[in-house]
Amino acid sequence: MAGFAEKARGAFNRAFALDIRSLAVFRIGLALIILVDLAGRLPNLTAFYTDAGIMPREFVLREYFREGVWSLHVLGGEAGFILALFALAAVAALFLLFGYRTWWATLLSWLLLLSLQNRAPIILTGGDELLRHFLFWSLFLPLGACFSADRALSRNPEDPPVSVTSGGTVALIAQIISVYFFSALLKTGEEWLAEASAIYYALSIDQITTTFGRSLLQLPDALLAGMTRAVYWLELAGPFLLVSPVATGTVRGLAIAVFVAFHLGLASSFHMGIFPWVNILGMLALLPSGFWDGLSARLRSAFGQDLTLVFDGECRVCRKGVYLFRMFLVLPRARLVEAQQDDDLNRAMEENNSWILVDEDGQRYFKAQAGIECLKRSPWLFWLAPVLELPGVRDALRLLYEWIARHRSGLYRLTAWITWRDISWRTSRVVSVIALTLLGYILIWNVLSLGEQRTLPQPFRFISVSMGLAQEWSLFAPYPMKLDGWYVMPGTTRNYRRVDVLNMRTEMPSYTKPEKVDALYPSERWAKLMVFLYFTDAPPALFHHYGMHQCRRWNQKQPQEPLDSFDIIFMTEITPPPDQKGNAHPADQGVLLWRHTCNYEG
Repeated sequence: MAGFAEKARGAFNRAFALDIRSLAVFRIGLALIILVDLAGRLPNLTAFYTDAGIMPREFVLREYFREGVWSLHVLGGEAGFILALFALAAVAALFLLFGYRTWWATLLSWLLLLSLQNRAPIILTGGDELLRHFLFWSLFLPLGACFSADRALSRNPEDPPVSVTSGGTVALIAQIISVYFFSALLKTGEEWLAEASAIYYALSIDQITTTFGRSLLQLPDALLAGMTRAVYWLELAGPFLLVSPVATGTVRGLAIAVFVAFHLGLASSFHMGIFPWVNILGMLALLPSGFWDGLSARLRSAFGQDLTLVFDGECRVCRKGVYLFRMFLVLPRARLVEAQQDDDLNRAMEENNSWILVDEDGQRYFKAQAGIECLKRSPWLFWLAPVLELPGVRDALRLLYEWIARHRSGLYRLTAWITWRDISWRTSRVVSVIALTLLGYILIWNVLSLGEQRTLPQPFRFISVSMGLAQEWSLFAPYPMKLDGWYVMPGTTRNYRRVDVLNMRTEMPSYTKPEKVDALYPSERWAKLMVFLYFTDAPPALFHHYGMHQCRRWNQKQPQEPLDSFDIIFMTEITPPPDQKGNAHPADQGVLLWRHTCNYEG
């Protein structure tokens, strides 16, 4: 019995272990996605996050703030206030990117992301929700244990374990599995198995399908049907290959490759924002140790790293700099030596007023050239060395190095906040228990999403909503929608001229279906908003604020011909069955959703 228990424990540890190098990639990816997401939201900051936009605070507070919902972003309605919170989120993401004060950076990033999402819940996508959950589970993971400033500046003489199994790793893997498994269970429509037409209907949703996605409709029906069944079974059974107790590394690696290919297919076929990329990032977090060991062996043979970096041991900023330099250039075999330990090296350092690189052949390099030679041996920044060796660039680097050497004391004061710290890389049992308890909570929420109740009773719902833990993975479930269409917004100026308000053109709008319906929307968040207006029971106040926004936008673009009023019309069409492909017919031409009078706004 003891032998069986030991084998079971070993199988479990293999199945739910994560490599700290994979977690480093996960950390960097989270930070980059946050930064890209913030940059993508900036052009619409006024429209989506201020009182002058489509969702002013009074509207959001009245319609969506209940049962534990909170947001720092509702404390101010001006663009400057929201921009300041964006900047704070970007700073937290940069700390996360470089792995400095990693846990605190993760916590702040999660809180600010949850706050931002609660400010404009209408435009959220599945990618937004998954990014939020990944950040939450990251609080229970050693994201800073590898390729980070925390690792470089740690006083802890003990290296972190390469492979980690804890409540946090179990929770992250279970979260990833849940996205696919519960999504499959929610796909109850006959379009997924009996008819196997779901892929066809999904690709027929013109509002979210790309040009490449539309081209896939030309494939034979049998092939589209096969793709539909493959996607269903991949989501239902595929995730469990990620935790195979047998040949774990090989099976997991193959499963990751399939899922990454699947999401690349989604990204090329549909406008889904960050959703495919967040899912791919989740897969990269699961890369097995064997992948990194093999990669390290190949890089070791390609890049000689038997280097010695000599620095001034009496210069505190030099010490921090060289440790960070070695970490972020990925030079783990490079030795760090204080010049004062060797008379010859100390004399060379003082004569050249420079740090020293001693390469594999004993050749010495000084100042900026030492840095360039290190770059040549970096497995990921080697390509930068030839650029820096260009005559003008090299001279500029030499001058920069000399300036830094003259101002070391000032740089020390400037970087005094970057400190050496005692860091424990071990996850305590208490933290693991908390993670597993919250995981059980999340799994119950997912199970309830399959039934009629679809929510937890109070006070459990309050906890999940306030922490942003609520989730439901219902992409194309129970089946892809078959009712589609496009918007037309005919308007009238104060000079009684008929205009196209949707496209901001001083000409009559066309009611004919556009060649590319998806091109009507500037981004996937605008598409999400417009789909929300027709396909949900959108409150009249939302139409009113959207109308006000369009009036202001028109009058900014056409100040000589102010807009008086306009209609919001949705031209509907029903996607025909696959055997009638290409014969989409209107269900109710021209559904008037809202008639707006500008009342001299804007």
